[in-house]
Amino acid sequence: NTLQLGLICSAGSRTGVRKGGNGMEVFSGAALCLVAVLIILVYRTVRAKKRYWRELVHIFVCCIGITVPYVFSLFTESYFLNSLLSAFYFSGVTWLLYFLVMYVGKLTRYSRFAPYHISLAVFGTWAVIDTILQLVNPFKEIMISYTYFPEYLARWQYVLLPLYQCHLLLSYLQVGFSLLLLGHKIWYSPKAYSKKYSVLAIGIMVIVALNAVFLFQQDKH
Repeated sequence: NTLQLGLICSAGSRTGVRKGGNGMEVFSGAALCLVAVLIILVYRTVRAKKRYWRELVHIFVCCIGITVPYVFSLFTESYFLNSLLSAFYFSGVTWLLYFLVMYVGKLTRYSRFAPYHISLAVFGTWAVIDTILQLVNPFKEIMISYTYFPEYLARWQYVLLPLYQCHLLLSYLQVGFSLLLLGHKIWYSPKAYSKKYSVLAIGIMVIVALNAVFLFQQDKH
């Protein structure tokens, strides 16, 4: 479905792939094509105005907000500019997952219950704090620092500082909460109706696993 395509389009996290030939140009061109696909998805979703279209548009916009700063960071040799672009990137991830929780809550119809709204309020407050910390980081490094590796496709490899663990915790809590809602819906829904929830849950888990691999790969540098 369109949500899965949007998440996949934004799943190209920072990699430690070494440069080779026109690797930079090919990767950047592919990423910009994905941005074009996301813009088309936003347009089609707004035009169709099907159920939960606002949440989908928010997710797609966050996907664009993740991809564009990352592509620009590939070409900059400025430490400050890379740090600023990365702040936008990580903030985009935070809000992407927040809107994913909103979408899953409405899709599964658990948005009718008080515990969901309490959890959403906690995630939203935490996301605002996380965004502020990310935007402070380029001026005073409190979450992430960077090391320059000119031989890599992603030249700037990041070094995680202790406070960054709060960002990771928020990210995985939001993912876990979304999967919990989907898992509960899958368990209590007839098999004929549970397929769409299963496909979305599997897609989220695959993307999270890929991101975890890339994060571990970066942290080794």
